[in-house]
This record gives sequence, C-alpha cells and structure tokens, in this order.
Amino acid sequence: MPAWIYFPLASAARQRQRSGAPIAWRMIVPIFLVVVGLPAPGAPAKTAPAAGDRGRLSLPTIRLELAHEQFLLWMARTSAQQERGLMYIHHLPAKRGMIFVFPHSRPETFWMKHTWIPLDLLFLNKHGVIVGHCTMRPDHGRTLYPSPRPIRFAIELNAGICQQLKLNDGRKVVLPAKLTAPQTNRKR
Repeated sequence: MPAWIYFPLASAARQRQRSGAPIAWRMIVPIFLVVVGLPAPGAPAKTAPAAGDRGRLSLPTIRLELAHEQFLLWMARTSAQQERGLMYIHHLPAKRGMIFVFPHSRPETFWMKHTWIPLDLLFLNKHGVIVGHCTMRPDHGRTLYPSPRPIRFAIELNAGICQQLKLNDGRKVVLPAKLTAPQTNRKR
C-alpha cells in the first residue's frame, strides 16, 4: 500500500480508538451537512433576515378583490423586489399575498428558493385574465414554475386559496388602474 494512503488510514484508526465513533460516520456527517446546507456542529448558525429587515413592510400594498374576497397584496415592481418575492416568510396571514407587476407581457418563471410556505400562483395576462395557475411547494428552488403564456402579472397567495375561491383559468380579475398604467422611468 502506498504511504500516502497508509498514513491517513492509520491516523484515522487511531482517532477511532480515542473517540469510539466509527471513522466513516465522523467523516460522512460533516460532508452531508455541507451538501444539504446545514451548519456543521459548532459552526455559527445562519439566520434569515426578518421580514421587516428586508424592507418588505416598506413595499407598497394594494387591495385587490378576488372572487368577492378582499386581499392586501405587496407590490413587487422592480427586479430586485420580484427576485426576493416572499422569501424567508414562515407564515403568511390569511388574505395577504404578493402581486408581481412586470413592465411588459412576456413568459416568466418562478421558483421557491428560500420560501418556506406552500403558495398558490396565478398567472394573469395584461387584461387581468387568469391564463394559468399552480400550487408551489417548498423545495429549495429545485422546481421551476413557468407561465403557460406571456403574462403581465402574477399573484402569490397561501396554498389552497385558488381551489377554495375557484380561481380558475379564464376568470377575470379586475385590476386597479395604477397597476395597468404603463410604467415609466422604473428601474428593472
């Protein structure tokens, strides 16, 4: 056996004798923790910023009626706001959500990166007609949710709302004029 292989193995065997833990587990557990994104034992814990820390409360809101129910939605107009979305939220109060307002109709794709709660996603065209919807489950951003057609708006709500209110494709959502007006001088 080459010396470069023998010495680490011999050292590992001595470590096992001292700790009593099998060498394989002591080597595999830290690697597993790194792969799944958990801190290793003794490492400082990373905490997600609180909702207020990221300026979510400073986002403008809009009241929107969906199937005769009033919802208060945060408006995400800039690319930075849209990229952040509802990340790090652990609880979304009933009748709250977010509306994404895009400057032009185009295909859009969503994901659940750093999003801890299941969400219903409505895709709306420039006239406010629902052209698609789906339920997104937390999966660390592995699944992509593309719009079925070009969209101008998207609405995220607590999962189950679309089925409960029968918000199906073809249904029109009346959008306030300040959402449908052309955007000028907006940074994207």
